[in-house]
Amino acid sequence: MNTSRIALTASGAAAILWAAKAVAIDIAGGLGRSPFEGPLFFLGFAAILVAVVSLGLTLSAGRSRLVRGLTGAACILAAVLVSVLAGAVVALVRPAHPGWAWEEVNLWVLALATLAMAGWGLLRTTPARSS
Repeated sequence: MNTSRIALTASGAAAILWAAKAVAIDIAGGLGRSPFEGPLFFLGFAAILVAVVSLGLTLSAGRSRLVRGLTGAACILAAVLVSVLAGAVVALVRPAHPGWAWEEVNLWVLALATLAMAGWGLLRTTPARSS
């Protein structure tokens, strides 16, 4: 399996795990009430970490180890930035009495952005097939 497929698989897993976390929170009636909330968050976090590092390795294919390592680290920083920015935007637009889902938006944005970038990375690295 190449790094672009790993990035796509891991980002898809993060999106599914964090969606399952949202379902667990909703069933339990709010944040901090489900025993599955923490484990699903950390599994999703591990998956997103694998996805962004794999995406960095995909983007820096054919480069030196130093460049690949720096690109992987830059992708981690970019993921943190996306999450922080999404949280800041949500803070600006959320209603006066938001539900628990508003606290989760930055995770969903990060997962979907990483999934989109991983899909783009896979398309970019997969050679076109001729008929």
